[in-house]
Amino acid sequence: TAVRPRRTCVSGETQSDMRAARTVLTLGLLVATAAYVNAQATDCGIEAAVKLMPCASGNSTEPTEACCAGLFVDVPTVKDVEVARWAEAGCFCLKEVYDYDPIYFERVFQLAAKCPGKAALVNKVKNNCPLLLPANGFTKYKTMQDAKDAVEAMAIKPPPAPPAVRASDPAPSVLLNIRLPDYSPKLLKDNRVELANEIAAFLGLSPGQVKFKMVAKGSAIITAEVSPVEGTSTLTSAEMDVIKNKLQDAQANTAAGAFLSPKYGSMEATSPASGGTATPAPPRPTGQVPKPAPPGLAPSLPDTVLGLPRVNPLNGNEYTGGFEVTNEEYIGSLLGQGLPGIAMAIILLVVMVLMGLVYVVSSVCGATLCKCCNGAYKPRSFSKRDLLINKFVMFGFCVLTAIGCFIVFAETGPLLDSTKDLTSGLTGTVADLTASVLNIADTLSVAAKDPTLKTGGNVTKSTENMKDAAVKVNDVVQKAQKDIDDAIDMGGGYSLIGAGVMFGVSFMVFGAGLIGWYRLLILLMVILSIFLILGWIVWGVLSITTVLIDDLCVAMKGYLADSSSSELKDLIPCLEVKVAVEVMNRAREMVASGIAAVNDEIKDYAGSNPYLRYLCTNYVKIEIKDLCNTTTPFYDQDYTRFVCKAYHDKKLEGLEADPDGSVYAYPSAYCPYPTAYYSVAIGNFSKPAPTGLRNLRCPFSSKMPDNETINTFGVAQCYVVKQIPSDIFDSSAGSGALAQSIIDIVPDIESILQCKFVDDAFTIMSGPCGDMSDSLANLWAGFLLVALGYFCIWVSAIVVISRLRFYDEYCKDGPVSKM
Repeated sequence: TAVRPRRTCVSGETQSDMRAARTVLTLGLLVATAAYVNAQATDCGIEAAVKLMPCASGNSTEPTEACCAGLFVDVPTVKDVEVARWAEAGCFCLKEVYDYDPIYFERVFQLAAKCPGKAALVNKVKNNCPLLLPANGFTKYKTMQDAKDAVEAMAIKPPPAPPAVRASDPAPSVLLNIRLPDYSPKLLKDNRVELANEIAAFLGLSPGQVKFKMVAKGSAIITAEVSPVEGTSTLTSAEMDVIKNKLQDAQANTAAGAFLSPKYGSMEATSPASGGTATPAPPRPTGQVPKPAPPGLAPSLPDTVLGLPRVNPLNGNEYTGGFEVTNEEYIGSLLGQGLPGIAMAIILLVVMVLMGLVYVVSSVCGATLCKCCNGAYKPRSFSKRDLLINKFVMFGFCVLTAIGCFIVFAETGPLLDSTKDLTSGLTGTVADLTASVLNIADTLSVAAKDPTLKTGGNVTKSTENMKDAAVKVNDVVQKAQKDIDDAIDMGGGYSLIGAGVMFGVSFMVFGAGLIGWYRLLILLMVILSIFLILGWIVWGVLSITTVLIDDLCVAMKGYLADSSSSELKDLIPCLEVKVAVEVMNRAREMVASGIAAVNDEIKDYAGSNPYLRYLCTNYVKIEIKDLCNTTTPFYDQDYTRFVCKAYHDKKLEGLEADPDGSVYAYPSAYCPYPTAYYSVAIGNFSKPAPTGLRNLRCPFSSKMPDNETINTFGVAQCYVVKQIPSDIFDSSAGSGALAQSIIDIVPDIESILQCKFVDDAFTIMSGPCGDMSDSLANLWAGFLLVALGYFCIWVSAIVVISRLRFYDEYCKDGPVSKM
């Protein structure tokens, strides 16, 4: 209600005079008001506010010419009936209208007061408001649809026509992107030819010149090819011009039945060439995903790195299979690699025990029964030269042992380093995988809270479980790496110490023999015998380890070459293919739903502009059987190959179908899609034009400050200028950003689902694995030299001990000093 000035009696006037004067004044005002109302609209509604938008843009404190014209000059019409100008009608005096957006109206009021020569006509909730206030015309709009209907009933200036393009060049064919928003693609199965011929007729072509190449869902989305008339090789320039003009007509008039039979509803159609180009873009290469060949036999392992045959000592069978660590025959063949070393250790142990028994028995027999028994270990006659040669031979065997020890010294470091590189490659991959899982979980959890992107199921609970599992696995693996590294360091230290001790013992034995201290030599022989047995055992175990690691390296390379025929695939706990496809489709469908929702908002507010750009639909919804059995432009995508391989391998049976009974896939679309006007990337939605659609953001909110009551003034203003209310635009921009975040993690999701992280791990580990195998092979050779050297020293030392002990009796050319 306006605040009116307080009136008082003037001196000399009687009450009756005043009442009469008031009566006359009132009648005069009523007459004037009636005349005013007959000439102007009686309310302040959409019709009067339609010209206020120029005052809403910018931050200038001075009104623009367009702003003043909308307030005072222009006379908007509704079906050719003149309506009130906002300022002159006193619309500023309506507090309930003013409260729709006080900041905006205060700004417009300040601007209106500065319009040249119009200050006296500005009305606000002050003393100069008209006696009879106009009505709030916005109260008659109860819903947003009411406001939209009112706006569409007004004479709104049609959108500008698209820029003219020069004459088209001839072309061998042209592709059409067609969308029927109101038609189900399932119905096309029975009338594809009928619809194709209707489209041909619309384009001024003959029946049969339009053929459907692909049909996708999301309403009916059709990729069609226009071919020349039979007997010709190109579409003429004239035909291309007609096609181009007809497509512009279709975009300008999307009413149902405008160009096709009414049952098909409205039609959107463009060619891949957009932006005013004369020649259509060349068709994207198409193809069909090849059906996978029947899985072949797993490749057999090559000969062992040690050159030993792969024979199972338990049954004598030769192993000819692959790297099957769960196969008893393979395990047996590994044991066969270590058999020579283990067997040598057992034989030596038996020989040593027998020699000890013989010595004890002969000594007891010689002391109690017959002295002839004492000759069990007595040497034959020898010369000093024979003894010297014996010592030098033992020295040669010590050198052989030293060479083996030096090889062990040299290869232990590289072996430790390559082993650590191997484990760090594995743990690094697990750490990267964990980081990806956490990022995926956080992204999906945030996106699932958006109503536009929300899908069935408790996503938050699932993602939390996913994060917990990933963190636990990473913790276990990282701790295991630390334990392994500690064990490797410890084992490397023990290996070096062992090699050093063995080297020292061998030369101590030689030194004692060279000097002639046979009693010390006997004591050292006990130590030498123990190390001799241990040396052969270590060599046997090293044989098994070397072959196992080399086989693993070969298997990893085989997996990278063809994972389907590798035995390692059975050892890697990858997700079931069917589940992987379901999850991939769910993520892609979530994005597609978000984009469709935002496009619906754009169409609801700004859709009457036929040349408006929409968000590109990132994924094509197409039946799996069509994707995998027909020619499409998506044949070379990793997603398509993965899905179609599973489809042809019959691993997708029972996959959840849509309500229409069909099972769909979601290959990546090539923007713009489905038509040339769907070209804005979802992540660019809120960016300024031409990259994004920021120009569609209306400055008014669709809700009042209580977030419940509809701001009919703001909604109407936005409908008038074909823009989206600020709160809805911002919400859609948020959904778009979340959808983009999901698009960004789709490669990570699909990498995990398809076990590509295993490929990454094997790629990283292949190099260190090869280095580790080479170091083990060299270490195996070093321990073989040590074991052989020890065996020869042991045999030589037995002879030297015997000759030194019985030197006086059996040396032919003189005694020597001995202890």
